[in-house]
Amino acid sequence: MQTSSALNILSKEELKALMVGPGIDDADADALISTLTRWNGDAMFQPLERCAWKEIPVTYIQMTKDMAMPLMFQKPMVEKVRAEGSYRDCIVEFRS
Repeated sequence: MQTSSALNILSKEELKALMVGPGIDDADADALISTLTRWNGDAMFQPLERCAWKEIPVTYIQMTKDMAMPLMFQKPMVEKVRAEGSYRDCIVEFRS
């Protein structure tokens, strides 16, 4: 099994199956997969000095077919931002 040069965990085919929905051109999907890189997980445990999403106007596009973050998990995030008062009421749901 050939592994992705970006992640060295899953093959490109496995990543495409998990991240790309039907109707996407293989060349576009390959271009997307080639941009994936590792990130520093330590950042999740570092204390925050400021919350950028509270200072910068936020627009969130809810994706109904997002395989990485299903809509049922996106909605509570948007509601939390709205509750903090730093949200412009503009939700756009794309459906295909």
